[in-house]
Amino acid sequence: MTLYVHPEYRTSLWLWSAAQSELTDLLPGERIYTEALPSTKTFPLGKISQITDPDIVDGTHAVVRGLFQFDVWGGSPASTWEIAETWRSLLAQRLTGAHDEFVAGLVTCGGIARTTESLKSQAPEGGSDGPDVSRARPRCRFDAQIVLRPARSGAGS
Repeated sequence: MTLYVHPEYRTSLWLWSAAQSELTDLLPGERIYTEALPSTKTFPLGKISQITDPDIVDGTHAVVRGLFQFDVWGGSPASTWEIAETWRSLLAQRLTGAHDEFVAGLVTCGGIARTTESLKSQAPEGGSDGPDVSRARPRCRFDAQIVLRPARSGAGS
């Protein structure tokens, strides 16, 4: 029987996202996070969170379904939405298929929720050399449910 060992999908999605030029033109890859946001922030920035441990879809544990949340904080409401919509479109249209660590099947993206942070923050916008701006940050977030499996199986017998 083949043993399927799954990669850490959140990191795999970060690597895939950071390789999409349409996204990194708007949101540099070094400003996409998978852990806590840095104390000194440069906007725009994004974060990938894994909401639940992937559910087993197939009894052999070969296929799982993961739920992820994608957050974007930006300079203006319009640019924040553009980044989120670009990221969502890339996931929906390009993620399906084989990648280095994983194979993605069905990708279902939820709608984009738009909010504004309640606290003001002082931070550079548009890069570390951009002007420091003090304001409440617009935030967009959406979730994506993705059917995944490892690109290759582990040791089997």
